[in-house]
Amino acid sequence: MTMASYVDLATADDPIGYWPLNETSGTAADDPVGGNDGTCQGGLTMGGATGPLADSSDVAPSFDASNDYITTALQPFVNGAVQSFEAWIYRDDASANDAIFGGSAASAPFLYLNTTSLLRVLIDGATDRSLGVTVSLATWHHIVLIADLCSKDLTDPCVV
Repeated sequence: MTMASYVDLATADDPIGYWPLNETSGTAADDPVGGNDGTCQGGLTMGGATGPLADSSDVAPSFDASNDYITTALQPFVNGAVQSFEAWIYRDDASANDAIFGGSAASAPFLYLNTTSLLRVLIDGATDRSLGVTVSLATWHHIVLIADLCSKDLTDPCVV
């Protein structure tokens, strides 16, 4: 897949937010689709890693697994309903739980990898479910999760 075709596919269904995270420096995480720009926190290194697509010169941020994250004013979980979430992830250390997206363990929903690299979701602050998928270290993975946050119904995640 080329970078151009990936961007076309990722934005074809009019997402409310799209963060390529391909900035080479600074603290901004631009959202060219929805205008919901984010701000890097905790000393996050933008452009510190090679991106996931082989034919692209795009870079990726390098998170330190300690206190790095990106904040936005967007609150996609407020309305409940069926939503889809998509991310490229690369994990090189499993010594702590790592957030993929969402609030936090205290402000669910929260999608994360635990210390055994198992994909889990904390739905409402109390319902913590395994999604039955383990990711490999030092490998890019593309994940897609569709969830009805009102009924707590989750599809089987797609991870490649």
